[in-house]
Amino acid sequence: MTRTSKNICIPFALPRPNLLSQVLEEHRVTCEKAGNYIEAELAKNKIKELKEQNERRKREELKTRHLNEVSDRPRTALQHDSLTQ
Repeated sequence: MTRTSKNICIPFALPRPNLLSQVLEEHRVTCEKAGNYIEAELAKNKIKELKEQNERRKREELKTRHLNEVSDRPRTALQHDSLTQ
């Protein structure tokens, strides 16, 4: 769990990060309407942080998938060669 400045616990692997971003966006708007601009800014920063984390996670997944595909190629070629001989 990660602790934020307001002691809000956020799990490392969020099953639906967009849902949390939506909730935070609603909270930000509510805070702005109430004149609580500091809290609204904190929510805005957390939304930005979540988006960045999500993008990093996606890039890592893509990189891992690519590396797995590249490492599978030689084995596939060897299997193909052994079948054709």
